[in-house]
Amino acid sequence: MPRQRVSRKSAAPHRVCGFARTKFRPTTLPSTLVSRSLLHDRLTSGAGKRLTVVVGSAGSGKSVLLSNWAATRPAGVTSWLSCDKADTDPVRFWSGFIEAPRAVVPEFGADAADLLALDRAMSADVTASLANDAMKLPEGMAIIVDDFHAAATAVSADMTDLVERWPGDTAQLVLVSRNDPPVRLQRLRLAGELCELRDQDLSLSLAETGDLLANFGVEMGGG
Repeated sequence: MPRQRVSRKSAAPHRVCGFARTKFRPTTLPSTLVSRSLLHDRLTSGAGKRLTVVVGSAGSGKSVLLSNWAATRPAGVTSWLSCDKADTDPVRFWSGFIEAPRAVVPEFGADAADLLALDRAMSADVTASLANDAMKLPEGMAIIVDDFHAAATAVSADMTDLVERWPGDTAQLVLVSRNDPPVRLQRLRLAGELCELRDQDLSLSLAETGDLLANFGVEMGGG
């Protein structure tokens, strides 16, 4: 029997009252920040690819780097989602994923939200709807999912499906994680559809280390 759709008027309304607003805001930048323009350029080069990943150990500066990059981008083209242990609930994670771009595009994910509210479960229909809406996002849009490792195990299959449908030429999807996101990275790499930064890229150069120490009032001795 064909699946019946419930109209948006009769479906349960999409609610985000359980989310702290800080979930959708980049990390506060420290006063001692060293801006890393070369890494910003690497991130920007991910535009046009299906996926950008930033993978590094705890404390490697991933969130600060992405927050600084977001701050340098034009207004209205970056959305942010911070994951936490509560996002092991797939409905909660995908509800947050839908909410993040709505600060820029309020109608984003309306049909997907209706389906989640109706079924209380993720489905291929929701994934397809999100991919279709991503095609309508503003040019140069980036959706940053920080601490994706907190949700990855629970949402990996659906995220893999979304990545394979993602319109990389329209919007940049960025997953930030302590571990490789389980989304068929090798296939994307071979197809030239992956931009990636890793621990070795996140490590400060000697010059950047000097700049950081100077920001703390420490001078490196010469000779």
